[in-house]
Amino acid sequence: INSVFLFFCPNVCITVYRALFAQYLFFLGLSYTTATLAATVSNMTPIFTFLIAVPLRSETVDVRSKAGLAKIAGTLASVSGAILLSLYKGAALTHTASSTQEHGENGTTGNSGSKGRWLLGSALLLLNCITFSLWMLLQGKLTKKYPAVISSTAFMALISSLQAGALAVTTQRHLSVWLLRGSIQIATVLFAVRKI
Repeated sequence: INSVFLFFCPNVCITVYRALFAQYLFFLGLSYTTATLAATVSNMTPIFTFLIAVPLRSETVDVRSKAGLAKIAGTLASVSGAILLSLYKGAALTHTASSTQEHGENGTTGNSGSKGRWLLGSALLLLNCITFSLWMLLQGKLTKKYPAVISSTAFMALISSLQAGALAVTTQRHLSVWLLRGSIQIATVLFAVRKI
């Protein structure tokens, strides 16, 4: 029973951590910025994983080798690009009718009207990358202790489903929201259940 507890406890904690922090920070940051910035900043996850793994001695960097210098140069280029995207917001590239309504005179979108909200959204997206990087490092340590990756993944999917179900029930209490309407919704559910 001790080995079962050692597997389930860290797995539950890691799943709760990933669902609560990383996903919430991503969606909150996305609501303050744009999908373009969110997608670009999400590509910073490997950089943060590298930057966190070096002090934890999970990754080694030899500054005397070409590979070590390439890692450092790539990290600096990626971080400077993300900072540039966070601090500078250019004008819209398209000028269609919907784009004109969506973008104001100063080039900001309706969802992120002020520069403060844009910077807050950028910071939240960066925090998402950091928490996701920490999650991956924790997951790596868990995989070393419990090498049955498929069981671990299935258990995390179960815990995530329970979390999502509890959140859905607490936020949408009206029964009419849960009723399937139309053939596409019914086909989607049948297809998903069939794949299980």
